Amino acid sequence: MNGKRIAAIVVVVWCLLTVGCAWAGGFANGTLTFNSLVWLKNADCFGQQNFDQATNSCAGLKTGSCGLSDGSTVGQWRLPNKDELIEASKYSLSFSNDNSSYYWSSTTSSVPNNAWSVYFDDGRIFVGNRDYVNYVLCVHKQQ
Repeated sequence: MNGKRIAAIVVVVWCLLTVGCAWAGGFANGTLTFNSLVWLKNADCFGQQNFDQATNSCAGLKTGSCGLSDGSTVGQWRLPNKDELIEASKYSLSFSNDNSSYYWSSTTSSVPNNAWSVYFDDGRIFVGNRDYVNYVLCVHKQQ
């Protein structure tokens, strides 16, 4: 059993034994919910894309695509900001098809044409050119 799976088991057991666990299900409709945010469960729905493509992919996401049956509509989804994505990386095993790689955040850098991305396995951050390709994960506020 690898370290990531052991960590996930520890998190699940901890959540079961304590009050106030921030994570909740949503598996049946293609989403995960934690910390008042709804996440696309399929962490590889769009493959690797540049920043602008990733932003557009999230903005165009709706029920019927990427395994979603949650009733969501175009314009409801977005790229997560850097802090939201760091938090989501703590629950990476809850996602399906997650990659040990960088995911785009919506947080741009003071360096022109750069944005932050987060390494999903451990929450490391990296600022890179928006023309680079990274994986895409979409989020929206819980309603």
